[in-house]
Amino acid sequence: MSGALLVELESAPLERCEADLVVAGFFRDERPLRDAAAAIDWRFCGLLSERLSEGVIAGDPGEAVLLPTYGRMRAPRVLLLGLGSRAEYRPPRLVAASRAALKRSIDIGARSLALAPLGVAPDDFARNAELLLSGALASVNEAGASIRARIVLPPGELGAASRAIEELIASGAPSGLVFRSASAPAEPRRASPPGAGPGL
Repeated sequence: MSGALLVELESAPLERCEADLVVAGFFRDERPLRDAAAAIDWRFCGLLSERLSEGVIAGDPGEAVLLPTYGRMRAPRVLLLGLGSRAEYRPPRLVAASRAALKRSIDIGARSLALAPLGVAPDDFARNAELLLSGALASVNEAGASIRARIVLPPGELGAASRAIEELIASGAPSGLVFRSASAPAEPRRASPPGAGPGL
């Protein structure tokens, strides 16, 4: 089976992103919560922190929390994934987290995501783009699904992220990856089949 992952870069805050689902991760050993998880927790008046303090969730790999947003965010639902310990968060764990994020999203019927880089600092996204996207593509291809993922980054990181994704496609990224850059939304770049040269 093969699917399609349409990747877009987004600089709007997570709560303003139009998508079926917001997806973010949180670490077991980061309290208080940081980055996207902290922003989501604030929007939910500390609900995630409360669940953590009660021991309902811990942030271990494989844990997931799906919540309706009740208008707190533009997306109707948010999916939070446990990432384990930050100290142990190495490339294989990032690939696994990305794969799990897309698998769970597809399983609940989401067609579009607003995706915070899973445990990756925004200024480090470009270096980790291949890992994040390879995990996502694995789930999309396995399910034979098509899904749009808006990766949410600060405005200052969009250029480097865009170049990293374009280079990945030019180098023959796995099939199914389509990138719509902010500078040319009408001309998405597609990964070429092996041996076909750079995507157009």
